[in-house]
Formats: sequence, structure tokens, C-alpha cells
Amino acid sequence: MNGLKVRIWMMTKSIKSREIANAYGCSDSFVSKFLNGEKPSRGLVDYLVREGCPEAYFKNGKVSV
Repeated sequence: MNGLKVRIWMMTKSIKSREIANAYGCSDSFVSKFLNGEKPSRGLVDYLVREGCPEAYFKNGKVSV
């Protein structure tokens, strides 16, 4: 289940995917596809890590857990 740990992290921080999309400047569907492992994005990984998401959850610009 790609993105499960990222989604759990988001829930513990009360962060919604729409908020990530707005802050990062992409669509909600892109965030969803990223979290499902369908779309890579080094920039989105960098953004999430800056926000406090553990870097270990990502590899090569994709969700790895």
C-alpha cells in the first residue's frame, strides 16, 4: 500500500491532500496519484520533507512505503 505511512503522517498532523496541493501548487489529483505511487515528484518529496514528513518514506522522488 503505497503512501499509507505518508497518509498516516498527514492524519496525525491534520493535513489534507488539498492543503498540500494548494501549498505546493498542483492539483488534488496529482497529490493523490503521487501518494498512490503512480506519479513521481522530487519537488513534492522535498516539500513534504520540509514540512516534517520522514524522508525514509520516499525513494527516487516516489513514495516507497
